[in-house]
Amino acid sequence: MSINMASHSKEDVEDLDYMSDLFIAEIAKAKPKRPSAPKRLQQKKKSFSRKGSSGKLEQQAREDGLAKPISVENKGYSLLCKMGYVEGETLGKSGSGGRVNPISVTVKEDRLGLGRESFIKEKDEKEKELQDKQLSDFRHHCLSQSAQRRIRSDLKKSRQTCEHLDTINGYSEPIASWYWLSTCAAEEREVAEESDEEAPPNDEEQLQVLINYLRSHYFYCLYCGSEYASK
Repeated sequence: MSINMASHSKEDVEDLDYMSDLFIAEIAKAKPKRPSAPKRLQQKKKSFSRKGSSGKLEQQAREDGLAKPISVENKGYSLLCKMGYVEGETLGKSGSGGRVNPISVTVKEDRLGLGRESFIKEKDEKEKELQDKQLSDFRHHCLSQSAQRRIRSDLKKSRQTCEHLDTINGYSEPIASWYWLSTCAAEEREVAEESDEEAPPNDEEQLQVLINYLRSHYFYCLYCGSEYASK
């Protein structure tokens, strides 16, 4: 920044008080004006558009260059041809089992480190496998719970039916306490374990035994709800 002192004589410039109003006025005149906000915004837009267009042109030029094979006029290509290279064949003495086309160029446009992309992909695959396993375990658990409820319901029906048919046919007590609903105690297994007796079978085994008992003794089908003349 320079101050125009052409209108002042040499003696005036030497005797000029730099704290005077005259010097401050000269500075104010020489100070450049800052562009207004709309002009600054317009300048930024122009710079961004130039950068964007240059980036697109660079990408297009790179794609066009990679799409074209190496020219015969290329120095490296001519040297390869002098050493016996034939277009369409691999390099080396054998001429087979190698790479025919050059290694493709992949431009890295993100800021991730080398190997980070494969790490993220592997991590996502593991998370997906874990989610699939959890979903499969949940479905299996729901099916197991549903099967257990169905077994308990059928077991209750079979005990009621067994007790009813045994009573009609003159039986005063069941073959085992868990054959009848009225004599089946909830703590039977714990009592049997404490008294060193053999524990009764589980619910699924009890149901199978009762179904076979009803079929063999009374020709009764629990699921059909009907009594037949024979097996």
